[in-house]
Amino acid sequence: MNVQGARLIVRDGDAAPVQVPLERRPLTIGRTVDNDIVVTASFLAAHHARVEPVGADYRIVDLGGACGIMFGGQRIGTHTLRHNDVIRIGDPLTGSFVTLLYQRSAQSTMVPAATPITRIPLEPRVTTIGREGTNVTLASPLVSRAHAEVGTLPGGGHVLRDLGSTNGTFVGGQRITTPRLLQPGVLIQIGPFKLAYDGSSLLPFDQRGAMTLEARDLVRTVGGGRTIISGISLIIRPREFVAIVGGSGSGKSTLLKALSGFARASSGAVYVNGDDYYGNFDAYRGVLGYVPQHDILHGRLRVEEALRYTAELRLPADTEAAEIEARVARVLDDVDMTAHRRTRIDQLSGGQRKRVSIAAELLADPSLFFLDEPTSGLDPGLEKKMMYTLRRLADAGRTVVLVTHATANIQQCDHVLFLAEGRMVFFGPPRMALRMFHVSSGDFADIYTKLEGVADPGSALVERELRREYEELSHERPPGAPVSLAELWALKFRRGETYARFVHDRLQRAPPRVRDDGEAAREGGEPAASVTATAMRLLGGAELRGRDVRPAVAPVSGLRQFGILTRRYLRLLLSDQRNLVILLLQAPIIGGILLLVAKEDALQNLESSHGRLVLFLLALVAVWFGILNSAREISKEEEIFRRERLASLKVGPYVASKVFVLAALCFVQSVVLLLVLAIKVDFSAEVVEFTGTGPVYHLRGEFLAPLGFLSALGGTIFLTSITGLGLGLLISSAANTSDRAMSIIPIALVPQIVFALALMPLPASVAWVSYLTSSRFAMEALGALSRLPLPRDYSNCVIPGNPRSCAIYPTVDYDPSVVHVLQLWGTLAAYAAVCLTLTTAILVARDRQRH
Repeated sequence: MNVQGARLIVRDGDAAPVQVPLERRPLTIGRTVDNDIVVTASFLAAHHARVEPVGADYRIVDLGGACGIMFGGQRIGTHTLRHNDVIRIGDPLTGSFVTLLYQRSAQSTMVPAATPITRIPLEPRVTTIGREGTNVTLASPLVSRAHAEVGTLPGGGHVLRDLGSTNGTFVGGQRITTPRLLQPGVLIQIGPFKLAYDGSSLLPFDQRGAMTLEARDLVRTVGGGRTIISGISLIIRPREFVAIVGGSGSGKSTLLKALSGFARASSGAVYVNGDDYYGNFDAYRGVLGYVPQHDILHGRLRVEEALRYTAELRLPADTEAAEIEARVARVLDDVDMTAHRRTRIDQLSGGQRKRVSIAAELLADPSLFFLDEPTSGLDPGLEKKMMYTLRRLADAGRTVVLVTHATANIQQCDHVLFLAEGRMVFFGPPRMALRMFHVSSGDFADIYTKLEGVADPGSALVERELRREYEELSHERPPGAPVSLAELWALKFRRGETYARFVHDRLQRAPPRVRDDGEAAREGGEPAASVTATAMRLLGGAELRGRDVRPAVAPVSGLRQFGILTRRYLRLLLSDQRNLVILLLQAPIIGGILLLVAKEDALQNLESSHGRLVLFLLALVAVWFGILNSAREISKEEEIFRRERLASLKVGPYVASKVFVLAALCFVQSVVLLLVLAIKVDFSAEVVEFTGTGPVYHLRGEFLAPLGFLSALGGTIFLTSITGLGLGLLISSAANTSDRAMSIIPIALVPQIVFALALMPLPASVAWVSYLTSSRFAMEALGALSRLPLPRDYSNCVIPGNPRSCAIYPTVDYDPSVVHVLQLWGTLAAYAAVCLTLTTAILVARDRQRH
């Protein structure tokens, strides 16, 4: 006897699903014909699993097949089935699945709901909230060990305090930084949890595996008013795996970025469980996973190293090393990369690198997961395995959305969204797409051929499938105006049953929202999908208050980020031994070349121009060191920076970490350069200056005693290299690619030669341009320290043959006073600071442009 219409829907790969009514007796599933349910997939065991009645429901039992059975993305031995439970039998070697869906017709279809945890009375004076060891335990890697507390006020009521958490405590979408008096009905968000406050207790909700993503009328326009995506509305339910597909330039990546918040839509809105996703983006940073097209981890690091640094940046500051190691081990196991944990990332295959990028996103256990072309460049077998991995991640409780141009394996998705010219021409189960576009071959790639181009009224495609839509749009436009196939298919889709079922009906049952006036705006009838609606019911209908504002960037510890980034950058520098050797050899090699032309008394014979030549070369080489060390360091990791920026990385600590490590390299180079030159050149502090009254002896650099003259020169060279470092980072931040940055370097270096005012004078009318170069101040500081005479233009003399009657270079001042030297050093430091400030401003501005 069948109980309450219980049934098992069996889908073997791309084959049509088969419905099997369940009776009050055990049923076996396997490959051989003696099973009650025969599945021919080769990776199933002869007798793979058994479905047997238990109470009013059924349970499934693994009978020992090599591939086992999985629920929630994890292998299980036995599981009691509930309505709409999905069991999968998967082969990790081939990426193939057999799917078992359990249903009972007596139960209505419900969206996975946020799970309410036991109500917590606020009876003690202070109720603590955190990851462990607190009154309210919220087990998530995004929650700090001691995250927040609720204190009871003497006169009644309660106040909420954040305890310096890494990922923040939010009320009404705003991160709180000072104690907040709670009003009955407010929602507190901590990581993936929401806590409803009713005036005397807290009711926590676990949103993991229960996040509904809703898009309303998304439009993205770019320069010139060109529309990339046009009026897209849809709902993606919890644990669904959705593929966005379409031809090149159809707007796939743009839509993904709009849904994820990585680059927001120009108009329209995105909601998560009824909350304004854009407006409350900071509250959702931690539950967001985003994998762009390019790798988001440094290739020179080993897999475990890269994941460890990422975990330190994204997880709470109080996460212990053992916890981080456990998270790294867990995510590597989730993506089947444990065997490669000690391999350098740049030595992995393309598919393996993608898996490691996915593992990095899984560290924070995100509930919303977005991937841009994760299967790009993979062979068909690896592509299938990648889709297998993503299917498991969705089953484990994540809403997974990916962009792909490959359609061979999209049957593993719950829904597919076809885009053409920025228009949604289909959203629904993959098999329904084949029916709508009348593709009998079963190859989704055949759909592409029907979407591109202008509609020809005489073509078989328009005549057989789109005649009605073509005539309607043609009547609405001037005679002869073109109509695109994308417009026709979009109109046909909006009229169809698939749109009504999977777009319109879902939007009608969208989770209720909290408007900025504090009232719950109910638009549908699906309370199980919304924390807001469930909290209203459990709190007796109390009004939920919130504010629709976008909070500032999360106030995470900049000093902590600086420490992590500095350690990582130093590790990267040391791991690239070939490049490091080249950088370190620059100084001795260039110093050796200078030895060939430098005279021993270059800095002792002040009347000779040779000393000025040596100092000029030192200044120029110092700028060269700084620029070459840094000109690619930001542009080459732009994708990594953008992803980490989305996860609350601050620009200041990022730039500061580059400066700190590269400054140490510049210091070593400066010291080595001087030491090599000192092999031949006399850097004695004592020097004789011949004047009209006779020789005068000077002790150069005595104000830096006991360091002296050589240290003063070294300090100037180091400061000059820092200006080059700042200029190089500025170039790197402004350039889109490393190649472009390298092409800009000569443009930056040539002015340093021309405007140093060491070898050639400039007309007084343009001499002021030299103040834009650091070599000008470096040369002046080195000349002042060495007590060089002012340079003269021997082509401009009052008395021919009399050097002292020749014009002095305009604006040049070799005043050897301590005040002047300190002013020049300060100017060099200010020059570097300006470059670094502009670098930071460019990175911040670029980030704002995406929003």
